[in-house]
Amino acid sequence: MDGHGSTVHIHPSSCLFGQETQLDWIIFHDVLVTSRVYVRTICPIRYDWVKDLLPKLHEIDVYDLSSVAREEVTDEEMERWEKKRAAQKQADGFEDALKKVEKRNDESSITEARARYLQRKQNRLQTKQS
Repeated sequence: MDGHGSTVHIHPSSCLFGQETQLDWIIFHDVLVTSRVYVRTICPIRYDWVKDLLPKLHEIDVYDLSSVAREEVTDEEMERWEKKRAAQKQADGFEDALKKVEKRNDESSITEARARYLQRKQNRLQTKQS
């Protein structure tokens, strides 16, 4: 079972495949959803190692940690996740815009732009005089 009560299976390519009955606790990294839900890149662990962390697991948004879309995800959960992503994207875009403005308005950029402008102006005057 994963942390949401869904049954998961160890992927056949795993070296622990077929040893499910001997494993009480595992940590997995990859989820592969086919007609079954498989976990890959797994490591057996002991309950004592994680028992203090288990209450904190309910505070973690697993969809922030994983880009895997699970079949059990409700429309409401997906909408909440997409809103959160959109807000983050907007915040990131705002930060990028601020960085561009700061970069554009630093002294060396202004000096370089002024030099390019004066060079173009001088070229136009030379063209008119010719």
